[in-house]
Amino acid sequence: MPWGETKPCIMLISHWEDNTHRIDTLNFILKIVENLEVNLTDVKLSMRAEAPIEESARKLMYLLDDLIEDLDSELPPLPTHTTDLDQKMYRLRTDDMQTISEEAKQLKEDAVDLGSAVEEVETYLHRLNGLAIEPQNSIPDLIVWMLVGGRREAYIRIPSHQIMHSDQTEYCGKYCGSVSTFLLKKPCLEEKRNTKSNWFLPAKLQLYLWMGFDDAAKKIQHKPYNGEISVFAETYENQIFVPPSWTTKMMSRPRFSDVTGKFKLPMECFETPSGWLWDDEWFIQPQISPASRQGTLTKYQEDVYENQVRLPGGTQWNTYELSWSNVTGDEAPSKDETECPPGWEWTDSWTIDFTRAVDENGFEYCLDNTMQGFVPVEKTYHLQRRRRWVRVRKRNPDSKQIASEEKYKEEAKEGWEYARLWNSKFHAFGKKMDLVRRRMWLRKMVTNNPDVEPVFDLKTDDDQSSSGEATEPDNRKPGQIPTRYSPRMYLTFR
Repeated sequence: MPWGETKPCIMLISHWEDNTHRIDTLNFILKIVENLEVNLTDVKLSMRAEAPIEESARKLMYLLDDLIEDLDSELPPLPTHTTDLDQKMYRLRTDDMQTISEEAKQLKEDAVDLGSAVEEVETYLHRLNGLAIEPQNSIPDLIVWMLVGGRREAYIRIPSHQIMHSDQTEYCGKYCGSVSTFLLKKPCLEEKRNTKSNWFLPAKLQLYLWMGFDDAAKKIQHKPYNGEISVFAETYENQIFVPPSWTTKMMSRPRFSDVTGKFKLPMECFETPSGWLWDDEWFIQPQISPASRQGTLTKYQEDVYENQVRLPGGTQWNTYELSWSNVTGDEAPSKDETECPPGWEWTDSWTIDFTRAVDENGFEYCLDNTMQGFVPVEKTYHLQRRRRWVRVRKRNPDSKQIASEEKYKEEAKEGWEYARLWNSKFHAFGKKMDLVRRRMWLRKMVTNNPDVEPVFDLKTDDDQSSSGEATEPDNRKPGQIPTRYSPRMYLTFR
């Protein structure tokens, strides 16, 4: 997880038929559609706000001028290897765009009623959307999954043409080469999409996406968005626990391997490709976690809620079985029963929190606490109320706790991850039942030739040099031209 300044870069290499001429045309038309939608929305907002007719008409003229200029631009030319459908789609799009352009010019000259002119422009938008369909795009879409405990909890599907790179700016996808925000959704049937249980957003992602030919990938390899792309060799050191110590003997996986443990990757097997050099020696990369076991806070504000209820039509507030709770409404100790944890000490007494929207006594009111929606003003129909008590505590660790924290820091520097078995989930600090552990070793590479790809040469036991890329069988049909694409993605979680 990218908690710090270092963000993961995922590079996927895949082979597909070269259909950039279709994607370029699709992106070109979609940009015309997007531009028309923005201008049309601006005109409609002006009309809805009852702006002067002259101002709305001026915006409409700007829309038509912009649309005519876009439609008069030529579509990307067709290459020699095209199908009959490509040629027919090209003629259909060219003829329809020319027809819409002529109609827009005529509308610009003859328009007398603003409402009818807007309706006419909406028909142009509908026709252009019909042209923005590509039935022969063979490159699959990009799907980003959020996994929780191995389960697929949320996803976002991004069409491949929206992240495709082109040397011509007007042919690039809308998300290519820029940081974009995506809201994930739960995987469910479409008819259940709008049910109450699926209203919440599982996650928000900020992604830097790019997809294109290997040759074009060199343009972003050394000039990424607001940062530097670093290339590392990676191998995992593995050990098992055989009482009374950790050892590498009798292991079911190599001492140094990839993250799955299936491939043997000793440090000496990595050889830099031509044009690349080692920047430093091998170093341990500790696994980053959001917080250590002891936490990093020096001050903490403890809080607890005092709850009261009354009968319908009554005026007297009374306590009930859930007199004290936390912010979510779960039962909690009262403020007098709340103890200061070991290694901490109170800095003041319990006080009522008046920094929130509450009345003069610190209470907030609602009909029922399960419905939330607390308000600061009391009404006769309100049956429950609560107020927040707060108290600040600060760290005051003793020598034993300081020694324990120092031990955890030293363990973190060693970079080991622990688990019961190799197929179990790894965690940062060892436990009594842990039988295996691993740690990541990295070595950075730098280049003096940007045109060379950072693909490692791995020396096997048989002294045969094998590339870092997997070899796939050629299942292409006759007439297809092999093309290698490199989708790249940089993730930031929120």
